Amino acid sequence: MLKLIKNPSGYQLQGSLVYDSINDLLVKGADAIKFKAETVQIDCEQLSRIDSAGVALFISWQRYCEQNNQQLQLTNLPQQAVSLIKANKLEGFFLTSS
Repeated sequence: MLKLIKNPSGYQLQGSLVYDSINDLLVKGADAIKFKAETVQIDCEQLSRIDSAGVALFISWQRYCEQNNQQLQLTNLPQQAVSLIKANKLEGFFLTSS
């Protein structure tokens, strides 16, 4: 099960960010991350798994943020996510921190 929880500094993803679990977030689209801040922070520390569909979701959120003059910041990415981002040559596309 995947949860996107709003917290004081942004959002936290919990669970598996994989093809089968992101349907609800895809249906909601960018509405899932509407946040009145210059930087939309997504804490990924509690992600148990991520696949290429999860990275594709991050790409769509990144584009939404760019269109709204915001930055998407992904924090505490699990090693699996870092590996997928590198494998797809997306380093530098996302603002990340640990």
